Amino acid sequence: MATRDVFSDEELEQLRGFPEINRAELIRHFTLTGADEAFVRRFRGQGNTLGAAVQLCVLPWLGFVPDEVWSAPAAAVARLSERLGIPVGALRGYGVREQTRTDHLREVTRYLGWRTMDELAWKQLGEFLFARAMEHDAPRLLFRLACEYLASARLIRPGLVNLLERIATAREQARAETWARVEYLLDDARCAELDETYRRRIARQLNKGENLHSLRRELAYAGEGAVRRRHHEQQTEQMWCLTLATNAIVTWTTEYYGLAIAALRRGGRGIDDEVLAHLWPCHHENVHFYGNHTVDIDGELAKLDADGYRPLRALASTPTMATEIHLELQGGGHVERR
Repeated sequence: MATRDVFSDEELEQLRGFPEINRAELIRHFTLTGADEAFVRRFRGQGNTLGAAVQLCVLPWLGFVPDEVWSAPAAAVARLSERLGIPVGALRGYGVREQTRTDHLREVTRYLGWRTMDELAWKQLGEFLFARAMEHDAPRLLFRLACEYLASARLIRPGLVNLLERIATAREQARAETWARVEYLLDDARCAELDETYRRRIARQLNKGENLHSLRRELAYAGEGAVRRRHHEQQTEQMWCLTLATNAIVTWTTEYYGLAIAALRRGGRGIDDEVLAHLWPCHHENVHFYGNHTVDIDGELAKLDADGYRPLRALASTPTMATEIHLELQGGGHVERR
């Protein structure tokens, strides 16, 4: 799916407008200081004062200001209205003259110390996106990371089309760079050793970061791929939980990779250390991502050996090295997500 097509028209409209606001965001972003109040009262007319106040609070909240300032959340407008002593209805006519809203936003931007995108800012954003795209080939994630980067740098979020085009470019550059880094490893002899599954992965130019993201995506989509918490801290907590689950699976897989490789070597199977350097413990075909699972803890513990590991399953045939490791790994147990 092309990056520029990752959002539906309805989602793009939502991204251009105001989202719902929770109480914590309301208090954090829509509380005027004395200096803030003095600044917005410089604008003539109640509508302009209230409109400028809305823009002043919305910019740090969203990282940009939607064109229809008058459609800001009612609770936010009411809070500012009460502080300034201006009727809520005064905002209805704000922004009828587009130049007024634009001029006010320019002054708000200067007051808050924010900036608009210039050539250097675009270059730095491109470098940031390229680095992240080398780790994650997920356009929605890259979009969120880009918005967080822009907010941290106090840069007003540019138009969605421009931003999505930059993300698409970064993904293309990351894929080209990944292929350039691994192409020299794929001589005829090495390719002949690889089974068809891994040939397809190489043809698709999957790097380690993409395999890791594949695991993260499966974990996220097991929860329907949605961050349902409204509060920022709760969203962060959900991301931490997904990170913890990812790390647990990677750690578990790493342990059993080592056991499987050691068992293969004891059985006389020659395994090149250079090849092992390119294995990545994101294998997750043996992970159950959905549903609740009942585990007989005493029964499972009884299966462990003296070192605390489940025994590996013996192979009936002699497939390729990578497939051997994965089959023995599947015999080592399974990981369940609740």
